[in-house]
Amino acid sequence: MWTLYRIASAVLFALFLARRGYKKKSLNFSGAIMGGIVAAIHILACNNAVFMMAVFYFTSSYLTKYKAEIKKIIEEDFQEGNNN
Repeated sequence: MWTLYRIASAVLFALFLARRGYKKKSLNFSGAIMGGIVAAIHILACNNAVFMMAVFYFTSSYLTKYKAEIKKIIEEDFQEGNNN
């Protein structure tokens, strides 16, 4: 059964990830909203999801920006960051 503490911590952690992604320009606004919703659902569904969500978020954010200069040369339509 979900407790108020579990619901609140899931929502707060999801908001943290979404806000950080938006501020760091890893996500655009709609991506941050949907990412926060998906993260909260996954965290509520499984206790281990908090760790998995954090690892996925931080590694994917890093790899998206890794060697962005080379990606710009290779891909004509490469856009780094927030592309609303």
